Amino acid sequence: MSEYGGSTAPNNGSGNRQAEARPYTPNIGGAGGNIVSEEGLPTTSPALSVRSSHSVQSLQSDGSAINTGMANMGVSGPGGSNPSLSEDTERFVRSAAGYPRATVEKAGVAKLKLESFYKDLMGQCIERNQRRKELEQRVLAESGSSEERKQRQLQNLGAKEGGFMRLRRTKLSVKDFETVKVIGRGAFGEVRLVQKRDTGKIFALKILRKNEMLKRDQLAHVRAERDVLAESDSMWVVQLYFSFQDLRNLYLVMEFLPGGDLMTMLIKYDIFPEDVTRFYMAECVLALEDVHRLGFIHRDIKPDNILVDKDGHIKLSDFGL
Repeated sequence: MSEYGGSTAPNNGSGNRQAEARPYTPNIGGAGGNIVSEEGLPTTSPALSVRSSHSVQSLQSDGSAINTGMANMGVSGPGGSNPSLSEDTERFVRSAAGYPRATVEKAGVAKLKLESFYKDLMGQCIERNQRRKELEQRVLAESGSSEERKQRQLQNLGAKEGGFMRLRRTKLSVKDFETVKVIGRGAFGEVRLVQKRDTGKIFALKILRKNEMLKRDQLAHVRAERDVLAESDSMWVVQLYFSFQDLRNLYLVMEFLPGGDLMTMLIKYDIFPEDVTRFYMAECVLALEDVHRLGFIHRDIKPDNILVDKDGHIKLSDFGL
């Protein structure tokens, strides 16, 4: 029978019938909660069901069996040695050692995704509250402003915040962008100059093939780059506008810098004059200092990853790759 069902309890071979495995139901709010006994009947006495790899035992509150279970399973409950837990508390400590590697990797990916989602969600809430507080303080500081004007400003802010949240929930795909031309190729994919169909704005679209990243074990590096670009507000870092994926590729929609990169400039001019070299070296130092201020480290500094904007200033790209 299944772990959570069955009409008869299994026999362990020694003549003693084991307790039937049942779903875990926490006893919250005192010793009066229903807990399953060995006979399969509810009881109000504190008890703890522990499932090991060999058997399922119902441990009553006489103390001896419970202490053994806790020592072997890492479980705290009635009669246990952990004084910080109440009588009704049951803690299950699991180890990843017995699970297949694929399961552990999937669990790790799910954990990172949940952590990233809720971190981003909390960050958005904090930023919205901060913007509203700043507007309220600015409105209160204005002399001669009518109450109607203050309310109108707050309503305008709310409308903008709502529009921004709707934009964040919009699902994008590669079909929302029209390719102008391919402007670069790399080990994992290519970079295209694209135009967003609904707005006409120009972006650089980096396309990364998932199978290549998996073969070279580069998922962590790609995630690091995405996190840096998404969290950065630095003038020295290429801005990330959107990111999405499909079954085959990851897509990063970034700021397009028409100046190209320093490697292209070195190939074109061969040798930089001293003043030009001094200028770009100074900007590289400032850019790296700002990245370190954000708490990140660029692990691949080279002319190919130093881009130039339309005004001739540099920006860093390709973090961790």
